[in-house]
Amino acid sequence: SGQARTSLAARLLRAVQAEGDPVAWITPRGDGGLFPPDLAAAGLDLDALVVVHVPEDERAGPKAAELLLRTGAFGAVALDARALGRSRG
Repeated sequence: SGQARTSLAARLLRAVQAEGDPVAWITPRGDGGLFPPDLAAAGLDLDALVVVHVPEDERAGPKAAELLLRTGAFGAVALDARALGRSRG
């Protein structure tokens, strides 16, 4: 289920935060699927969580993840599957 995937991602990001590394979550713009109180309840430090909203384009989410990871500044990046968008071709 979507909630189980979010829960797993939140636990993984929490573990990375516990090691002192910044983390990011990539989600589609205007999706409304990311619910910060649930992430806080899962133990994520919301003040240290970077949330990136991307357009619904099959390339935007992976490109954002690539750019964030290439900086070397993030210990982990969660890419919401909904951020993969739909093909427009």
